[in-house]
Amino acid sequence: MGVAIEWFSEDDRRSIAKALLTDVDERNGKVWAACPFHAEQSVGGAFRYDPEKDRGTCYSCRASEDLVGIFCAVSGFPQNDPEGFQAFRDRFAPGRELHHGNRPAPSDSETKPAPRVWIPSAVDLPDALWSEKANAFVRQCAERLMSSPSRLERLAAWGIDRDTAAKCRMGWNDKDRYPLRTSWGLPFERNKRGKEKPLWLPEGLVLPFYAEGRAARLKIRRPHPERGPEACRKIKYYKVPGGCERMFVYGRTTCRAWVVVEAERDAAMIWGKVRDLGVGAIGTGSASNRPDAATDAILTRADIILVALDFDHAGAAAWDWRLFVPKNPGDHPRQAWCWSEAYPLAVRWPAPPEAGKDVGDAVGPGLDVRAWVVAGLPQHVRQSICDASRRRLRQAVADARDQSETISAPEPVPEQTVAGEPLPVATSEPFPDIPGLDFRDPDLADLWNLLPPDYPGKRAYFSLLGMFSLYPARGGRVRNRGDGPELDGAALWIDESWRRSNPDLARKISQLFWGEAWSCWRDWSWNDAPVEIRDEEQKVRACGAA
Repeated sequence: MGVAIEWFSEDDRRSIAKALLTDVDERNGKVWAACPFHAEQSVGGAFRYDPEKDRGTCYSCRASEDLVGIFCAVSGFPQNDPEGFQAFRDRFAPGRELHHGNRPAPSDSETKPAPRVWIPSAVDLPDALWSEKANAFVRQCAERLMSSPSRLERLAAWGIDRDTAAKCRMGWNDKDRYPLRTSWGLPFERNKRGKEKPLWLPEGLVLPFYAEGRAARLKIRRPHPERGPEACRKIKYYKVPGGCERMFVYGRTTCRAWVVVEAERDAAMIWGKVRDLGVGAIGTGSASNRPDAATDAILTRADIILVALDFDHAGAAAWDWRLFVPKNPGDHPRQAWCWSEAYPLAVRWPAPPEAGKDVGDAVGPGLDVRAWVVAGLPQHVRQSICDASRRRLRQAVADARDQSETISAPEPVPEQTVAGEPLPVATSEPFPDIPGLDFRDPDLADLWNLLPPDYPGKRAYFSLLGMFSLYPARGGRVRNRGDGPELDGAALWIDESWRRSNPDLARKISQLFWGEAWSCWRDWSWNDAPVEIRDEEQKVRACGAA
């Protein structure tokens, strides 16, 4: 917190920020704008200023400054420059005095020792024997779940489809099991009767976590937590002893957007809804848990972290230490770790409170989880998702064209599945049947889902892509050498001999390209379309120039 907290009200700070920044958009009390610390390629949406905390953060260049720092950036002063500070004071707070240097006076409730530096703990993986036994247990439970329509129906009510359950290796343990602890590589322990204490594997939904290719942790969501050993009663998510303490991470470690929730089952559900967008999900297991070193390494590389802990006191306190309620008289709020300080690019994004305390509860009342996640992503993250999808689709179409054995037959190419790539998740809008396109390709499905159902020219655009993959035709953005981008035009190339043999198809391709598909391409992806430079002898008329 800087001097703006001392000098101005929250509304005043908001007004000053809006006056200093450009491309301003106010949402949920925060000011979003173009970043003042770097030149954005896609202007707007990457920088957020929180007037309550007097803190501005860029989700792209990761700069973080208070209102004075923002003023210095837009006014050409170096950061922490005394002249910049004086200029800010002269403009916005003439005659105001500082009572505590550059910071406001702390209240009694905020008098606190210096914050401790948090270093995430490295977590070792379990012994090989434990992983082997856990993996065998997971396989058996997964087979049992996949063969139980009633259990799969129950998962569907929780928002988890069969495909997601299979990819997450979920399973069902149909009864309490009691293998010997030593058979799983655990230390020998005696029970009250002097015999070896067994390992309890309760009935329930089995949620495994794999790391480095082997089972690393097991949790079982119990349908009857009131049963079982007295010490474990009321425990809904039972942690099988012997596993590591890593958080459940669903998604590639290279994902740049993450959703953090408490329940591991909810994390798997969210991942199933948005995995095709390159968004991952993490289950913490509890609001009080902190990320381990491996999870922290993933989060520190993220462009955005949507913290969706439960909508209760524990979830609020885990997000912001100022909401912490001490359990003991000597506890101090500043000693509490919180997500908002550990990760500057994190945003609190709970499920709508009217639908329940967490996103899992909100599925029943009809929450569109995918739309809820996308709504929390800053504009620059959404734009990067779109850009990546377009690049992948252009490559996919080019590959499909190269792999086509015949270009004259009007038959669709055989269905192909990208090796090692999972199938796209279901969406509210069914995939169309378009010859030449296979929407089981997650990149193609991703692109279809990113465009709204009523987007003008959407169907025509994809129909044209299918025809480009089947027939010797292509379109592109062209520029005559020496001209500027304002003179760029579009060109359609169709093999002349094929055109003479297939005049009706060629005419349809031309009509699609210069009609609805051209409008969709121009409005949606023209700016990042690759440009083909033409020399003097190759110059073409810039048909349909944008």
